[in-house]
Amino acid sequence: MSLLSAVGEVEEKHDGRFRITVGTEIEVFDRSHNKDISIEQVIDFRRMLKNAGYGPDAPTTVKTPGEED
Repeated sequence: MSLLSAVGEVEEKHDGRFRITVGTEIEVFDRSHNKDISIEQVIDFRRMLKNAGYGPDAPTTVKTPGEED
């Protein structure tokens, strides 16, 4: 969650799920029962980050929320 907090917003909902916003991408994820996440969650996180401009071919000038010019 710390990576996602660094590039977007992470909000824990009352039901224990997480609402994650990165750029215009918004997803809600279930809390993992341990420190590991499923392969499906990894795929969802990667898609979300790529769609928000943080993919492997993204320019290095992508700014994080609150970052100055």
